[in-house]
Amino acid sequence: MNYLFNKRKLENIIFLHIPKAGGTTLRHVFLNQYKYLKSHEIYTINRTKETEIFQNLSHQKKQEIKLLIGHMPFGMHKELNHNFKYITFLRNPIERVISAYYYNKENESSDVFDLINGNKLSLYDYLLNNIEPWSMNAMTKHLYGCNQKQFKENCTEDMFNEAINNLNSNFIFTGIVEEFNKSLIILKEKLNWSNPYYKSLNITKNKISKSEIDSNVLQLISELNFYDIKLYKFARIKFLSDWNMINNSEKKLAHYNKKLSALS
Repeated sequence: MNYLFNKRKLENIIFLHIPKAGGTTLRHVFLNQYKYLKSHEIYTINRTKETEIFQNLSHQKKQEIKLLIGHMPFGMHKELNHNFKYITFLRNPIERVISAYYYNKENESSDVFDLINGNKLSLYDYLLNNIEPWSMNAMTKHLYGCNQKQFKENCTEDMFNEAINNLNSNFIFTGIVEEFNKSLIILKEKLNWSNPYYKSLNITKNKISKSEIDSNVLQLISELNFYDIKLYKFARIKFLSDWNMINNSEKKLAHYNKKLSALS
């Protein structure tokens, strides 16, 4: 199918929201673009551990879904009855882990809020004790399709290779958080969207910058996220190829940024 010239907005989409990778803002972008769909045609998985609730839906309810969004591992297309394709966004792994720590530290809804604050765990302690599974190769594990048990285990070379294969075979686009506006312009072209304007949501407060973090902590993050770093580099190359396919890309970007600023 030629996604660039499809007159109707492309449906049968799964937006795989990786934690702390711009997904809350993107969820609202998706819901705004597909607001013409009926409520039973959209399904949201708010937390990865709620995936089982989706899997237990009746065949009829699954058949009605045209947009699936939320925190979930790869593989949910097997539960659906159409030729669904994925979209996801990846983020610099070091920045993503730092953001995840501060989010968990500051939000009482986090499963590890009490553990972090009750024990006054530093970022280093949080990482060293594997407090939360999103701190170790979480992007690779999501794209591989880990179950809840596997998320807590070490990532392997086989998982990484399968994640790359899934990315190549089942994702029509992989955005980059650090290239957010460019990514939305590509999505607009691929999915025949209207202009996807947005306001940034769920931004982690009181997060210190990467430059303020001790080099030993940064080294530990890199070691624990070896496969995510490789995955991110691979995805950036694919992203650049997609961007180079956009006609008048820089002109479109300048116009989009100007319009977005005016709406802010």
